Amino acid sequence: MTRTSAALSSALALTLLSVGTAHAITVPTFAGPGVSSPGYPDFWGANVSASVVQNGNGTFTLSVVGSEAACGNFHTLGSCSAAIFNFPGAGYLIGNETMSLTANFSSSGAFNSGSYTITGSLPASANPTFGSAPSGFSWGAQKNQILLSANLTADTIDSADQALGFQDVITGGWADLGQFTGNPATPESVWLYAQLSGLNMDGGDNKGNSAWNDFLAELQSGRALRANTFLAVGSIATVPLPGAVWLLGSGVIGLLASARRRRPSVA
Repeated sequence: MTRTSAALSSALALTLLSVGTAHAITVPTFAGPGVSSPGYPDFWGANVSASVVQNGNGTFTLSVVGSEAACGNFHTLGSCSAAIFNFPGAGYLIGNETMSLTANFSSSGAFNSGSYTITGSLPASANPTFGSAPSGFSWGAQKNQILLSANLTADTIDSADQALGFQDVITGGWADLGQFTGNPATPESVWLYAQLSGLNMDGGDNKGNSAWNDFLAELQSGRALRANTFLAVGSIATVPLPGAVWLLGSGVIGLLASARRRRPSVA
């Protein structure tokens, strides 16, 4: 990895500024067998630290950690991460955000287990950071807490976009609410992808990140994994919506729901 955190942060800042007030973060079209594609609403994060370490028994663990709280003012970014609770036309900045993902693999890259957690605070539904408040949803300002926790159950690789996806089952957190998940919650997904200086935060062409691409190639081919460190790994964690909520939304949300129903079924 030859890009510096400072260069990355400048690119992230410019992209956030380009978001403006008209819309939120566009969900990338990641896809792979056995794992759901990203959708809305989602917890979107620009994280800056990821590593693969070898354990004493020969297995490997991927750890992704991002924390805005340790970096001071979000708007200065610096080497910080950023996170948003994201809808098609609105984004809610997560205060005091901390995100962690852990995935365990065999020495040959077979997925064993994992977990995902994001914590932080949220403004009220009527006060999005970007765009206009989505219809059909309502919540007051939320104090710092676990926003979503999930167990990872399967993995896949989107080779075209160099993204790593995990199917998950929600285990708790503020977003484990009927207005988002239904009862009981249905399985959804978490996707990780590389972010490089000058490239789109929403995914895009990340093929210049050789370290990340090599790791995905090792997972996909069954070659022996190697310890490694990555900078600038983004994440998209989808919160599933109950079907009835889509009927309450705008025409735009209805169209998005139709696209969501056409995605490949989960194995």
